[in-house]
Amino acid sequence: MGTLAAFDFRHNAIGFLRLFFAALVVLAHAYVLGGFGDDPLARWNHGYWDLGNLSVGGFFVLSGFLIARSAERVGDVRRYLRHRFLRIFPAFWVCLIVVAFAIGPLIALREHVSLGGYFGAQTDPPWRYVVMNAALPIRQHGIAGLLGHVPYRTAFDGSLWTLQFEFACYLGVAALAWLGGVQQRRAVPLVFFV
Repeated sequence: MGTLAAFDFRHNAIGFLRLFFAALVVLAHAYVLGGFGDDPLARWNHGYWDLGNLSVGGFFVLSGFLIARSAERVGDVRRYLRHRFLRIFPAFWVCLIVVAFAIGPLIALREHVSLGGYFGAQTDPPWRYVVMNAALPIRQHGIAGLLGHVPYRTAFDGSLWTLQFEFACYLGVAALAWLGGVQQRRAVPLVFFV
């Protein structure tokens, strides 16, 4: 099987494995965010390794394989970075806005907080949730003091924290793609060493 065939979803199980690892991430988050304690893998090995770590690691390896292929296929680092930016940021911003201005108000009403109290909150207001998190690192987890009674307090979207690391990997692949295009390839081992 040639290099290009290895990336063809008809000849590999990458799509299935990514779905499998994504499902394990959801299961791991359900245990933690639902207050059910350690997931089954962590219970089995006494907390040394859990489903979240295993599945995120596997997901990143497989995604890294596909991202490297994307960088190779596109051929231009700027175009690759534009594609990666468009892959993450628009949906991330929509997610932040929907959480802050659609889901948050519903939770506020459920917790008997008026909409005026929610939108006018002095601590962690919804508009600040969007602004503080828009660059990817999650700097504000909670909104207006809501979700104080749940097992994992104040986390409206507990999985968003991983996106900053995913984007950092995109930047690393871009740097390697750029170095691969540099005429003096002797710089590549030096960069790996540093």
